[in-house]
Amino acid sequence: MKIRPLSALPRMALLSLSLATSISVAASPFAGTWTLQPEATTFEQRPLDLMIERGSFRRSDCAKVVEVAADGAQHAVKDQPLFDSMSVRIRDSRQIDVVQDLGGKQTWKAEYTVAKDRQSMTLAYEDDRTAHAVTGVIQFSRLGGIVEQAHALSGTWTAQKLMQISPSAMTLTIEDRTPGIAMTWSDGRSVESKLDASYYPLGGYLEGATVSVLNSRPDLLAINRLQGVVPVEVSRAIVSADGATLSFKQTDWLCRGLTNFVYHRSGARE
Repeated sequence: MKIRPLSALPRMALLSLSLATSISVAASPFAGTWTLQPEATTFEQRPLDLMIERGSFRRSDCAKVVEVAADGAQHAVKDQPLFDSMSVRIRDSRQIDVVQDLGGKQTWKAEYTVAKDRQSMTLAYEDDRTAHAVTGVIQFSRLGGIVEQAHALSGTWTAQKLMQISPSAMTLTIEDRTPGIAMTWSDGRSVESKLDASYYPLGGYLEGATVSVLNSRPDLLAINRLQGVVPVEVSRAIVSADGATLSFKQTDWLCRGLTNFVYHRSGARE
């Protein structure tokens, strides 16, 4: 049988072939735009250990202990891939400000406020590591007793609720590529991966950030992020059986904190 070249196929046959290819791409359960559901966000984090006493701030729950003078000035910090200096300013007996810089540029800042009964705390933050800054508020509750003769922030805290988050963090768009996948967040981050275990540049983020994406099973994306050569994120995105919900389980690898972001598909599945 003589095989005709593709260019010699009838126009209808070419249209059918194109349509079949489009259907195949759209069949991916991940393809589409997803909208964050802030009220459904949950935390499974290692408790946050903070201490302010004798003019010094200390955080000891992560892989590397961070300790700087709480005098409002920027102080160099070693062995931290996401910042290289930090300032802590005590506003009053229940409130402090924290600013982190990398290469002289602000990357993250926060205002910690402890309630009058010292049993709950809010963290109002601004994340400037992304191309479009993300702001939010997280509520914490105290674990254990109050640390006497220390700032009210001192003690152990557990995250309870995401109270606010800015529109810049609300959407995630996933597109199938041949080969691979493209992911774009509304905060300006983007990556294209061939799903081959290689690390690819993460655009719209800190210089030196790379991401690996693997489609290890039909309903699962395994997403790992490096800052330089240091692992900083291990996440899993799982799509529901009906294709309507995406659970994005994001683990801060440095502090072993898991946040489960829940997204709903925007519009009908393509």
